[in-house]
Amino acid sequence: MGRLSAEVYRTGSASFRVVLDYRSDLYSAALAQSFAGLFTEVARRLAGCARLGELPLCGKTALKAALALCGESLPYDEAQTVVSRI
Repeated sequence: MGRLSAEVYRTGSASFRVVLDYRSDLYSAALAQSFAGLFTEVARRLAGCARLGELPLCGKTALKAALALCGESLPYDEAQTVVSRI
């Protein structure tokens, strides 16, 4: 299985250090940096919200890109099952 992990260390009363460990034969440095950025953004948002329900699932840029690709909704075939899609 591919290894990609992050360890978080407290370095002060309000600061942390994140150490990213990944297999360079499976993941590129760019992907690891992207994961680190996403991890940091999620942590920042978690620290700034009072309830998890207030936490957006993606940023405005990512939402705009997704909506540009598929519109406001995707067609859904209720006849399909998880097994039949694989």
